[in-house]
Amino acid sequence: MKMQAVRQHHVDQWVSAMINGGSQTGKPLAPGTVRLALIMLKQVTEYAARQGLVARDPAQYAQAPRQRATKIAPTDVWTREQVQAFAAKAAGHRLYAAFLLACHGLRRSEVCGMRWADIDFEVGTSNNLTSKSTAMSMWWTSPRRLGPGRRCRCRPT
Repeated sequence: MKMQAVRQHHVDQWVSAMINGGSQTGKPLAPGTVRLALIMLKQVTEYAARQGLVARDPAQYAQAPRQRATKIAPTDVWTREQVQAFAAKAAGHRLYAAFLLACHGLRRSEVCGMRWADIDFEVGTSNNLTSKSTAMSMWWTSPRRLGPGRRCRCRPT
């Protein structure tokens, strides 16, 4: 379908299809996944409207599904003993250091973006100011978007 032929009802049908069974297995997609897809579509249609390719943005009024707040159960978080058992099992693995950093609260992108200069070995902390992610088969390093002062305590307490 050409961009000029896309109307708001097409966008609404597309969102409904994702909610009702848009995955490859026919299962509904999570609200967060639908929301991200709609955000990307809105960026494309806004650009098309700015460039004069379409008279009106067809995705402007599309509504993303609401995400339900998830509660973290005590069983979702590892205890100190479980982390120590995991660390003992993972000790010989090539990604052992990355596993430990993840157990101490770093995100995957933060572990990938970490540099030696980010680690203070004397104090046992990390000042991770960058993250690394991949898009379109290319690696991107970007500064952290959340507030400053995010630290990881690398020594067990």
